[in-house]
Amino acid sequence: MTIKYDVLYVVVWTSGILAIPASIGLLTWLIFIVAPPSEDDHTVRVVVLAISVLMLVAWTAGLRRHGIRVLVRAGAFPALCKGDRYPHDELEFRQAVLDITKEKNKIPAIVGSGWGFFLKRYGPSAPRIFTHNFKGPVAGESNRFHAGTTIYAVNKHILKTTGKTLPSHPTMDFISVGSWVSAGNHGNDGDAQTTNAIDTVTVLDMNSNVASRVGYLQARRLFDSDFEGKFAVLDVSLNSVENKLVQKRGILVKDAQSAADWLAPGAALRLLFVGAARDYGIGLRFENPYNDDTHSDPHCCSTICQFLQLDVLSVFGGWHERMDKYNGKCTLYQANRWTPAIFPIMNIGLILSGILNFEIFFRLPGALDGNTLFKFMSSAIRMHKKLGGRSEIRYGQPGANTVVHWDISLRRHQFPNAFNLLKNTLKVSTVAVHPGKCDVADTAPCQRVTISKLITTGV
Repeated sequence: MTIKYDVLYVVVWTSGILAIPASIGLLTWLIFIVAPPSEDDHTVRVVVLAISVLMLVAWTAGLRRHGIRVLVRAGAFPALCKGDRYPHDELEFRQAVLDITKEKNKIPAIVGSGWGFFLKRYGPSAPRIFTHNFKGPVAGESNRFHAGTTIYAVNKHILKTTGKTLPSHPTMDFISVGSWVSAGNHGNDGDAQTTNAIDTVTVLDMNSNVASRVGYLQARRLFDSDFEGKFAVLDVSLNSVENKLVQKRGILVKDAQSAADWLAPGAALRLLFVGAARDYGIGLRFENPYNDDTHSDPHCCSTICQFLQLDVLSVFGGWHERMDKYNGKCTLYQANRWTPAIFPIMNIGLILSGILNFEIFFRLPGALDGNTLFKFMSSAIRMHKKLGGRSEIRYGQPGANTVVHWDISLRRHQFPNAFNLLKNTLKVSTVAVHPGKCDVADTAPCQRVTISKLITTGV
């Protein structure tokens, strides 16, 4: 289904992009060539051109709607006569589950914003329940939000009503809070943050139509064991913290000491990128302001430039600004919004490249230190030099119980190299795989367990 998905995505968005210059060209022809009075009757041509321009404009404008974009990302466009539902509240959601289960004798697939299906390169089979209209705060509970609400909308609401922000959240903040939980998504983290963003989750058993309110770990257990897809998130309660001022610090990670500097205590958030185009890693830390510099983020194009330098150019070219330029001050709200707006033309290039994104979770016998990190990072760089691609290392509170997140972009047939690296370099024997990203068929020579088991047992 991957090829079918790729073709659909590329065709839809290429047509939407080409429709812009096409409509401009036709409109110019209509105004300057056909429309002026002449002895020839251009009525039919004028009507045809006018209708064509209107259709092209409508097509391009329609593709800008959030709901249509969700359908395209989910590989479900056009969604006609499929029995899909688009509930606006919990009552409609529950009724949709009952109706579909009764009529189709099948549990519906749940779709949030569709980003997880884009990463997997396939969409769920119908019937589906799309939650992008099932959004907003839950009445009477200011910190609880319906499953289809995007993280961006949640954070904006919290900031506007309380002046606070989420302590951490997935870097792609246009995913829904429901998929944040169900797909095991996460953001950058650090040791200075002690508050968990997710408080409690209301989970619906779609077989029994019974809902229960549970903590995040219990919700994780439910979705990790949910091979039949019978659970769905109804709403999520979130904790917020002071929207404090933080300052960015860039570090060229070239040796064990610079790796230890990146791991040093006091980081609200930290992230580290390596790739085929560099012989070293670039690490970012967001920490309490450490000097009197007046450089403030974000400013014009700063977010997209930072993303391109750290992520994209780690694969191609390798250029980046000097690290003393990575010193901007911003609020925690802005620091968590690390990923810029992703435009469809960027995704088309990603699909055509054949590169896929997957993520491995693992634990070490003890806390990650500079020597171990540099050894791991050096092996990852050698892998990318040979295979291409890039990867990001994320690590929160240093300790034996802390899970290391390794976010990797490679071609599908290259995935086994990452697991061999972990086994050979760090002696990692057990891993979990991010369920919301590209599927991994085989984790050998490492044993695969669920995220919840990895967290609770440390195997």
